[in-house]
Amino acid sequence: SQQTNLAVSGALPTVVVLSNSYPVTVGGTVTLQCVVNANPGHTVVQWKRIVNGQTQDVTGVGAPGSGSRLSGSAVTSPSLTVSQASFADEGSYICTATNAIGQGSSSQTFLDVTGNVPTVQVTQSEFQGDFGQSVTLGCTVTANPSETRVYWKVLDSNGALQNIDTAVSRYSGSVVGSPSLMISGLNKADQAFYQCFADNDVGTGQSSQTFLRVLGEVPAVTTPATHQFTLGTTATLSCTVNANPAATSVSWSKYNNQNQLVAIDMGTNNNQKYQGSTVGNPSLTILNTVSGDAGRYVCSASNAVGTGNSGTSTLDITGALPIVNIPQSTYAISIGNQITLGCTVSATPKETAVFWTRQYPNAGEITVSKVNSAKYQGQTVSSPSLIILNTDFNDIATYRCYATNTVGTGSSNPTSLTVSGNVPSVVIPLSQYSVNFGSSATIPCTVTANPTHTSVQWKIILNGQEQNVDMQNNKYSGGTVNSPALVIANAQQGDETFYICTAANSVGAGRSIQTFLRVAGDRPQVAIGSSTYQVQKYGTVELVCTITANPAANTVQWYRYDGGVQTSLRNVAGKYNTPTVNSPNLQIINADLSDRGYYICTAANIVGTGTSSSTFVDVTGNEPIVTIPLPNYNGQFGGNVELTCNVVANPSATVVYWTKNNASDKASYTCYATNSIGSGNSQPTTLDVIGSIPQVTVLPQSVSTLEVQLL
Repeated sequence: SQQTNLAVSGALPTVVVLSNSYPVTVGGTVTLQCVVNANPGHTVVQWKRIVNGQTQDVTGVGAPGSGSRLSGSAVTSPSLTVSQASFADEGSYICTATNAIGQGSSSQTFLDVTGNVPTVQVTQSEFQGDFGQSVTLGCTVTANPSETRVYWKVLDSNGALQNIDTAVSRYSGSVVGSPSLMISGLNKADQAFYQCFADNDVGTGQSSQTFLRVLGEVPAVTTPATHQFTLGTTATLSCTVNANPAATSVSWSKYNNQNQLVAIDMGTNNNQKYQGSTVGNPSLTILNTVSGDAGRYVCSASNAVGTGNSGTSTLDITGALPIVNIPQSTYAISIGNQITLGCTVSATPKETAVFWTRQYPNAGEITVSKVNSAKYQGQTVSSPSLIILNTDFNDIATYRCYATNTVGTGSSNPTSLTVSGNVPSVVIPLSQYSVNFGSSATIPCTVTANPTHTSVQWKIILNGQEQNVDMQNNKYSGGTVNSPALVIANAQQGDETFYICTAANSVGAGRSIQTFLRVAGDRPQVAIGSSTYQVQKYGTVELVCTITANPAANTVQWYRYDGGVQTSLRNVAGKYNTPTVNSPNLQIINADLSDRGYYICTAANIVGTGTSSSTFVDVTGNEPIVTIPLPNYNGQFGGNVELTCNVVANPSATVVYWTKNNASDKASYTCYATNSIGSGNSQPTTLDVIGSIPQVTVLPQSVSTLEVQLL
């Protein structure tokens, strides 16, 4: 045919971005416009980003930027939409399109991401509010992008900022659109530094700190420094209260003898004694005063801010308490004897009662009994001294004498009573004693006591715990007042421990130092002569066992370990000897491979059983191993042939010989070797003899010459 021309048309896609830059606010959405013209039509659209001079895929399969924030970049919609923009998205981008010809690229376009953290300001550096009222802490927020959250913090006493929980009803505001904080029901705890915060998509902005001052004080309370009234009259202790906010309550308190401030009970049960102590009448009126009303008083008033206290106001009631005196500051007596603690009383008006107290260290005063006449006498108006009968150490204390009249009760100076006597002195002469196993042991104990001891008790240390020795057990004797030593019969290893002797009298209990009882004797110590023994098969080996024992060993037993199982060795005639205490070694006779293994020697005495370390018995040697290298051999009739035999033997072979199965040389041969263990033989080999005797025949001929043909 004639020639024809084929024209192929087409080009790379033409890709154009519609702007050389696109702005977007942080958190916003922007679309980078891209237009693609392609013939043939494009099949792929992909966006790329310039990072450090290198292009990186932004869209497409496996691209690091692909995800729900990016959309578009498709054949039908090549533009790229970026949602929730961040500063990390800012940079230069390129739109590419690919068709059958190749890939076309746009020029670069720049994505500019703008935005800042919010600007937060408080309207004043200090705010003031009245106690119990409300206050608004002003805050303004300027943000691009817009703020998404507003919150406040307060500086605590440790200097740390703490979030304010606006879910609490006292707080309101602190939200987007109304960032100021309103605090209602102000109290002193609200006085602090505050700070306003706002968040947007860029970050968090914060204001400077502002101080909230809460106005209002506790009441100012004043009283005269002294008041003086006559015994039995009505006394009014003046009190003046000035308060803003107004006082809501008034109370009075008085210092007791221990210098503790105790509130005065104004309840209905005391309305015949006290009046006043109210907001309208803060002064305290005391009816029918007694000497006990004298003392130091404090007036207190409370309002919404807190409580104010007056200074101390002293009330002086004229009239005298009894003057009581003990002539000595100390008394001493031997235990069990009687003592009189002297007391004199001078009182106007006359005392009506006398009593004593005693006080132990770190404890309060206790009134001495008047009904226990077997122990105490005296304590009366006519005989104020205290007589203590049959003193003991419980009487050691500090004593005071008291006398009461219509004015009140007077007390004496203190006096101390010392009762002499000591707990028993208990001594064990030595720190350690020894006894042979099974014998009796005596641990001496010496007791010196005043008053005389009434009991002796021995103690034993078991498992680190101190326990009483059971003297009802026939194993023990002694341990009495007259014979305090402890005797232990038939001492055992369990008796080897520490012992303590104790003794008690009416003063208390004394104890010795610990002494240790060592029980001489232990389980036998058993040693093997060697960690390994070697014997040839069918030979005899002696395993050496050395026994050191106190008390002496009474039995010996050998064991063998087989597969982790311990098996005792019985006396088998011709196999084992019979080990004894005097001859503990074990002989293995006619050793076989089955005797190979680990052995231990044990010995027992009345204390227990001792065990040696293990020793290994290795049985060596075997019958000779005999081999012929070839299964058959060939030899010429009348010639020589060598049949090879290899012998491996431990111990060495002493005899080697051959056998064959018939009288001819052509036969089956077997090689044998013998050592001290026994005999071994090879597999048979055959010998084939090649050749035979010539056969001669005479052939008939017509000629005169005889021809002989060798056949």
